[in-house]
Amino acid sequence: MKLRISSQLLIVLLFVGAAFPEDRNWEEANGLLVKATELQTFAADQRPKYHLSVKLSFLHTTKGTLTGTYGRDYVAPELWADRLEVGDFRQERVRIQKQGWTKKSYDLPPLQVDHFFKALNTTTYQMAQSDIVNRLHNRKLEGEEVRCIEFRNAVGRNSVEGEVCVNRSAGTVSYWKYGKREIWYSHYVPFAGRVRPSHFIVAEASVTSVEADVTYQLANELSAESFSPLKDAEVSDICSNNRALIAKSNPEPWFPKTLSRAQFRGPVVLRVEVDETGHVVKEAVIESLHPILDTSALEAVKAWTFEPRLCDGKPVNAVTRLDVRFR
Repeated sequence: MKLRISSQLLIVLLFVGAAFPEDRNWEEANGLLVKATELQTFAADQRPKYHLSVKLSFLHTTKGTLTGTYGRDYVAPELWADRLEVGDFRQERVRIQKQGWTKKSYDLPPLQVDHFFKALNTTTYQMAQSDIVNRLHNRKLEGEEVRCIEFRNAVGRNSVEGEVCVNRSAGTVSYWKYGKREIWYSHYVPFAGRVRPSHFIVAEASVTSVEADVTYQLANELSAESFSPLKDAEVSDICSNNRALIAKSNPEPWFPKTLSRAQFRGPVVLRVEVDETGHVVKEAVIESLHPILDTSALEAVKAWTFEPRLCDGKPVNAVTRLDVRFR
């Protein structure tokens, strides 16, 4: 009997011991990212007033390389204005307290616009409790020594592979990958007690889609009088508490026997508008896979239903991006 108890205890200790390296990897990874966040991100009560200006280029799928500019005047989370011009696309936005104004040259922005804003506005990094750190390792990236975190992020029944690399001497993020999207950050500059990257490149499926040079400038002269509502613009109420759309029913699209599944593995990317009842009222293709598959995805999404977006507890219309996959 004593021998049996000792054996069971040994097995338990072996399992506990085996878990420690994973815990240590997660803790080290999260520590690196928390430090990077502190170096790059302002606390809510420390955000300065600033001008931000960007020179950028997009690689458009049909129009080739497009150049443009982006500018933002910022006073507070409830008081800012920005303007993006690239190719023939124009977008202006103003936020004043609980309302926002948006004016666009056409309703469906290029997908590269989403890539640009994602890279520009990602400054906070943290491991989720559900993230699994596959490994931590050192390597050289663009001639710099970096510490890289390879991880797997669980999203419902699916999981996405990702990687973040932190400059070992500076503590700043040099590389960020999630699924097929990659972002390289470089040329960090001091700004109001923090550091911010003045250059970044975004790639999707290993193809460069955005490259940008960013300039930061303090702007103490900005005040509430510096901003006014846009004329002939779409007006929306801003939520203090927001709940995103939640899918209820999402019938799968049909895949025609005339096409090869091995050849068409990616998703059809759609822009979808969902009304306050949770039904799709408008849909359009952002990223095509094949004309027949595009049509199949559009038809399938028309039948999808959602728990609507909530703005301060009230159901409201929402616009979202959907990746429709064929199984």
